[in-house]
Amino acid sequence: MCENVNFRALSGIFSLIGLCSFLSNAVQAQEYEIRDRETKVLRAANGKFFARPTLAEAPDGTWVMVYTESSGHASMHDKLHIRFSRDNGKNWSQEDTTLNGSSVKGFPADPPPEGGPHGHYQCCEGYVYPAPNGDLLLITWQKYRNTDLRGSWQCRSSDGGNTWSAWHQIDFIGKENDDEIFVWGGQIVHDGVMYTSAGEWRGKGKPRIHVFLASTDNGHTWKCRSSVNHPPDIESVEKGFEYIGNDTIVFIGSHGGVRKHVLHGFSYDMGKTWESWKDIINKTLVWDRPRLFTLAHLKGEQNWWKDNLLIGCGNNTPRPGIAFPRRNCIWYSVDRGKTWSTPLPVDDFYQDGGYGDLLYDNIRNKIVFISYRSRLKPTANKKYNIRKGEAEIVQYTFTFAPKR
Repeated sequence: MCENVNFRALSGIFSLIGLCSFLSNAVQAQEYEIRDRETKVLRAANGKFFARPTLAEAPDGTWVMVYTESSGHASMHDKLHIRFSRDNGKNWSQEDTTLNGSSVKGFPADPPPEGGPHGHYQCCEGYVYPAPNGDLLLITWQKYRNTDLRGSWQCRSSDGGNTWSAWHQIDFIGKENDDEIFVWGGQIVHDGVMYTSAGEWRGKGKPRIHVFLASTDNGHTWKCRSSVNHPPDIESVEKGFEYIGNDTIVFIGSHGGVRKHVLHGFSYDMGKTWESWKDIINKTLVWDRPRLFTLAHLKGEQNWWKDNLLIGCGNNTPRPGIAFPRRNCIWYSVDRGKTWSTPLPVDDFYQDGGYGDLLYDNIRNKIVFISYRSRLKPTANKKYNIRKGEAEIVQYTFTFAPKR
């Protein structure tokens, strides 16, 4: 039988297999780096804690940034500010002012409720979302520390952020405990459907549940698509996720204040169910408050979900198990979110920082990462006071390219 074997053909096939394997490994091994970084402080003032910026692009290409003002990381007196840029972040409007110099109706924003048993409730970070119909949504959440919870609140702009509607509490369809559900940002818009995530509070000492939400009507109503924790004894607080085609979503979750895990997994049915999450902290190191995008998505390209290259932002601490100090970093994946890099720092360690967002400057072909950082570097043997401090909004602009 051996005489019928075409060894030359087999040799060619094995050579082709070897070449494919080599090319595959070469793609897997591709490393990226940050180049030509520029750093600019956008907002700072003595005695003020400006933090937690989120970004969106309006239908006319205007960039919209929302951030908080308070007296500390865990202050009870936050309010939201808004600013705009028409030149991809090179210049920004004055605080709470439109590009034509008029005041923004509804800002500074300090949503209700007032007059409860604690008087004023904490307005936590605001998340700005572009809706498929061109509206902008702004979602925040309200609480008095962790003792009196008032759920998630939303307002809307139909004119690019110049004016905003009255605030109303979100009624989450499929959930009975709206006061205990806090939207934590991140967004996918695909086939006219908006997706985001939230955490469901279950009481002190109990892991919060990951809630995945969807809206088919431009954010007028939100429906619970899934509620899950895998494994059940480890909570994923702030999440990042991206759509990568074929009903598949990749997920990264940070591990609350203790930061001992970085949870990673996929959904193969647009968030109805999730595979059991895996801990990847040994590779990524501490990754807090992740936001994920395909690079093509950031660039606004067609069929962006087909891109193999994903980029994420967040903050990193020196080791697992501690929440401070922090430095702003990015991470990347060259295999559609299956594996992730170690952090690429865009700054030094500061007493506090993180909670940033990304957009892409197509004019200069650079990534724009806006986050916050404490105005002080870490101090040895001195505990960081999360109730009182100073922080500034900072913008990093850089080239993200294959490593030379």
